Amino acid sequence: MRLPSASPPDRSATPVHTLLHAERHLCIDKLEWLLPQAHTLVWVESGMGTLTVNGKRFSLSAGACFYAWPGMEVAAAPFFNETVLYTLTFERLTGRAAEADQISYTRSAHGFAGWGELTLPAGDRLLALARELAQKSSAEGERPAARRSYLFHTLMYELTVANEPHPLQDGSTDQIIHEIMQYIQVNYAKPLKRSVLAQMAGLAPEYFSLRFKQVSGLSLTDYIAALRIRHLQERLLFDETRLHIAAREVGYRDEHYASRRFKQEVGLSPTSYAQAPKRILSLNPHLTLHLLALGIMPVATVSYPWGFGDYEHQLRDGGCVCRDWTTAFTDEELAALQPELIIGIDDLEPERVQAYRRLAPTLVIPWYGQDWRGHLARLARVTRRTEQAQSWLASFDQRCFALREQLQALDILRQSLLIVNIRDASSFIYCHRGMGTQLVYHELGWAMPLALQQLDLAGAPLPIAPEQILQRFRAEHVILITEPSPQAVARTETMLYDSRWESCRSQGMRIHTAAMSRWHGYDPLSILSQLQDLETWFDFSLS
Repeated sequence: MRLPSASPPDRSATPVHTLLHAERHLCIDKLEWLLPQAHTLVWVESGMGTLTVNGKRFSLSAGACFYAWPGMEVAAAPFFNETVLYTLTFERLTGRAAEADQISYTRSAHGFAGWGELTLPAGDRLLALARELAQKSSAEGERPAARRSYLFHTLMYELTVANEPHPLQDGSTDQIIHEIMQYIQVNYAKPLKRSVLAQMAGLAPEYFSLRFKQVSGLSLTDYIAALRIRHLQERLLFDETRLHIAAREVGYRDEHYASRRFKQEVGLSPTSYAQAPKRILSLNPHLTLHLLALGIMPVATVSYPWGFGDYEHQLRDGGCVCRDWTTAFTDEELAALQPELIIGIDDLEPERVQAYRRLAPTLVIPWYGQDWRGHLARLARVTRRTEQAQSWLASFDQRCFALREQLQALDILRQSLLIVNIRDASSFIYCHRGMGTQLVYHELGWAMPLALQQLDLAGAPLPIAPEQILQRFRAEHVILITEPSPQAVARTETMLYDSRWESCRSQGMRIHTAAMSRWHGYDPLSILSQLQDLETWFDFSLS
């Protein structure tokens, strides 16, 4: 029996999405795109700044996604020196027409959603898809191509569903209100009318207002105002945007009304707020010591497992709540601390960053964008302590210069130096970022063992077994940094009693033992402690 042939459905009006390119960008300075015929999605993996789409400026924060239609200018500008972005460019093809053995399409400039910041499903799944697309963009073969197609179309489906304009009629009322809240968080700068939001939720306006306050804890008007004021605070602090520009960017047409509302919410005028001292919560111990160098006592901080060494008492006497970095502050504890500024580095999960931003303006510093001097300059700029930072650096540079001159006169800097870190169950050799490497190798210009110079470690420490250290690297000086734990101390003692280490010591190798609390930090005060240790080891004093 022969089945009758069925005519294929007419999908000529249904857009077909075709991925053109996926790429990762390290945005150190302003980055611009203008693609006349392609649609562009931009994901933010880390960092903070602004993204301008079609002349409208949006705040960049980790996990956010933006959409530009063909022909729209897109420009990303980090607040500081590094933002990591993923871009996906694609075409939307419509008007399918078949002629003989050819099929032709027409490019569509109309988007699957409105341009600007997109609403995203909960979690970081779509960012992970964008990241994998960029990683596999150049892989050849059928299987990688099929994987790219799967990733791209999965991503497009979830974005399309999340940004559909129809009422949110599935799920409980609480869930619908949460989705409306998420929509407002993305579209806070647009005109937001209760009638439109209630229609989206499929609820009567009065009932919508009642349920919104029950779920969010705020009236719709106050919720939108609080969100706009938070973004206004961040623009004033991080980007130093003029008030009339910042007010317009967060959704206020009237600068004077924005100023009054700001004072009503914050208790200070925008100008006074930008200059006023802040209750700062530090989510990174390196940044905490940056604050102390600037003369700022944080209200709370996470700390190293071994504490802050010489600065432990100063922090506790100053009323700072210290919490081991292996145990995070709970949301209730954070709210009770009432921080006015939260600082961290870009190892924070995007969802946590958004939670912090709801509590207080949150500064995320890209860790690898600059060295410790750059981190200090960023914090000084935000806290309005630039003069203090410059004064501190001038004093440090003078002291560092004097030690370098002394060591050069003694011809010590030409002697090789190795930095070894012994921990409970691991050990490392450092040559970049941390454990004194910035001071020893970069500030002072000390010679690194030749075998270490020949390795491409890309900034990461080199894992190594203690018994292999002298087999692979020989140096005239070793800075030995041991984690303050019984296991690590025992491993260090076992290593030093080895005959190879004793032989090298007898031949003139000098071993300088250093405290982890003084040499682990990558911050001004830790590096100053390291400088002091070097002065002591080499009998040098400014006097």
